[in-house]
Amino acid sequence: MIEKKWKLVHATQTFISDEKLKEYIQYIYYVLMTRGIRGTYLYVCDSELRKYISQYVDTL
Repeated sequence: MIEKKWKLVHATQTFISDEKLKEYIQYIYYVLMTRGIRGTYLYVCDSELRKYISQYVDTL
């Protein structure tokens, strides 16, 4: 199987593996979800994805 490589669009123009891309995206979401001044709202349209995410995010 050929491993896909993704090119990050920033100064280094580095190619990374799928696993590293996943880690990078997860880190971005972590930062966005933890840096809100008055909280952060996450709206999920897909009901199955909403159920999955609700396991990890407290809802009011």
